[in-house]
Amino acid sequence: MVSKLIKTSQIIRCVTSSISLIGSLSMTYMIWNSPRGNKSPYSRIIFGMGIADIMQSLGILISPFVSPARDALWGLEPSTQACEAVGLFLGTGFIALPLYTLFLIYYFLQRVKYKVKPEDFSKQKSETIVHTLIWAFPFLAHIYALAKKEINSSRYGSICMIVPSPFGCWLNDSCERGENARMTLLFSFNIPLVVIFLFILISLTSLTHHVYMGERLFAPSSVKNGRSNKSRKSEGAVSRKSQSLPTDVQVLGRKTKVSSLTKDGQHESITLSFPIKLDGHVIEEECKQEVEEECKQEIEQELNQVPRNEHLVASYTSNEPPDMTLQKQESNNLLNNTTNTGSRDSNKANDLTKLKQKKFQYTVTRQSFHQSSLYILAFLLSYTTVVVEILLALAKVPSSEWTFFVTSLFMPATGFFNILIYTRPKVALLKRSHPNTFWIQRFIVVVFCGEEMPISIDEVAVPPLSQTSIKQKNAADTKSGRRKMYNPLIEESLWEESRRISSYYIKQLNGDDKYDGVSLNAMHSEKIEVDLKYSCYDVEESKLSHDNQQWERESQTI
Repeated sequence: MVSKLIKTSQIIRCVTSSISLIGSLSMTYMIWNSPRGNKSPYSRIIFGMGIADIMQSLGILISPFVSPARDALWGLEPSTQACEAVGLFLGTGFIALPLYTLFLIYYFLQRVKYKVKPEDFSKQKSETIVHTLIWAFPFLAHIYALAKKEINSSRYGSICMIVPSPFGCWLNDSCERGENARMTLLFSFNIPLVVIFLFILISLTSLTHHVYMGERLFAPSSVKNGRSNKSRKSEGAVSRKSQSLPTDVQVLGRKTKVSSLTKDGQHESITLSFPIKLDGHVIEEECKQEVEEECKQEIEQELNQVPRNEHLVASYTSNEPPDMTLQKQESNNLLNNTTNTGSRDSNKANDLTKLKQKKFQYTVTRQSFHQSSLYILAFLLSYTTVVVEILLALAKVPSSEWTFFVTSLFMPATGFFNILIYTRPKVALLKRSHPNTFWIQRFIVVVFCGEEMPISIDEVAVPPLSQTSIKQKNAADTKSGRRKMYNPLIEESLWEESRRISSYYIKQLNGDDKYDGVSLNAMHSEKIEVDLKYSCYDVEESKLSHDNQQWERESQTI
């Protein structure tokens, strides 16, 4: 007599596998229907995971209805041949899914720890070989099991897999089919899954340690003291602007850079934009002052920010014109030191460039670590009980009904976890631009219009998008009395600005300004019309907000 817990577990297994099937179908649809599609290693691996989970979920869903086992709960049309076909389909995906998870973690490890770019990873022939082996190994193993009649129903007829029939016959040597199925299962699934489980735990430890060391680098303990010192130095720079003595002059086109030595022995430089009107005195004008020690302090203590330029006012209080002859002689002497100043400025620029490159790489590292950690967590949640059952079986300890229940709850739900993780960066991007929407709204929009969102795992974080069109639309809807379901992608700012941001970082990562053969200028001016369940929109490029323009200017130095 089958207990109620087993019946409940079987129902839960069918429900979770159905949800997982829908999630994996949606995820593969998003990737297949995307213009970027399978052009990045990350997308190709996720696409393979989706296909494997579709095979697994569909097999788990069908198995109870075709199982010929005597204790099957729902053997509506029991058939040994149908069970073998379902077992071949299910088993191939069942083994390929953990292998793809391990491959995904390996990709993240290359990106995070060894700084391998996606395009460099794609050029490796090993990627194609790994994809081939992932599918060839489980398929050939199940073809062998099929030839040996080792694909049968498991306990309670829950799934069709490599196992002797009837289930548990190995305890009293009463097997009718697949006497050696346990040995085949051991080498084709049990041992590989345990090894994958251990490798993933080791990879998680390595990634965590690497990111932790990176956080220590970019957030030193002296940052608080650095901030207080920075504010004091900024105030001191303002008071010293008229107390410095020129030591070097460098002419750069319409700008002149004057290096000075302050009373306390510190070097500073002022860049003057010309022309400057002389009416007995220099008219007050905004100039950019870069204090060298402050830049050095920024590099050492606040690596996550670009040193700020202090906007000061250069003026002379004297009404007497300067002695032009003396100024000419001093300028001739000071110009002899131009080479040294240029070298010092070049070194400073190189330091800032290296700093920004490190910051860019660290941002990618953080994103990759977050994604990889979530995928690892989903894998552990789904397969921990499976590994426990394998270890119990190897130790000849009978598993309980509760392990069957927990396995039924989490193991078939892998596809559901994966689509939540895969869409997380894109849903977060929509939340930043449209904070008043519900999560389910953003999730549905990402699924049906996912090809329009940047692939965040290969890019750095993007700035907030414009809110102007959102306010205009809300005001119009309120005035007309219409408040329909809010679709964020209707807003004119989202498409053009997300494409611009995505294109910029594709340029940063790939070293070119092309996007699917379309130049950035052409892409900025094109009209887009997407025929999906959610009609996204057809608009021209909207005017960028002031904040985004400022962010773009700062980003050009990365």
